Amino acid sequence: MENGIRYELSFNEGYSVGLFLDQRDNRRRFLTGHVAADFPELPNSNSRLLNVFAYTCGFSVCAAKAGTHTTSLDLSKKYLDWGRRNFQLNGLDPAADDSFLGTHSTGCAGWKKGAPL
Repeated sequence: MENGIRYELSFNEGYSVGLFLDQRDNRRRFLTGHVAADFPELPNSNSRLLNVFAYTCGFSVCAAKAGTHTTSLDLSKKYLDWGRRNFQLNGLDPAADDSFLGTHSTGCAGWKKGAPL
């Protein structure tokens, strides 16, 4: 658990356990709504987040928990599925996150709005 958010972790998935630990403060910023002095407060009722290279959706989960509508984009269906489980662990509906799978030939620029995974 980190900042009251649950994440599925695995020590058998290669180079990372499913969460980049060096991004802990950035995930907390979504939860608290404070990025820095003189920065607009986040989130508000109209907030939207496009999480490109979403991996296991750590930023998306925090933003959704704070009330932001999220869109998660990654090249890996496996990790987007893992991200959906992270939504569920936190009592969030994974269907509320618009998840998109990019392709290796088009990269993340190849996603199409309205074509969820």
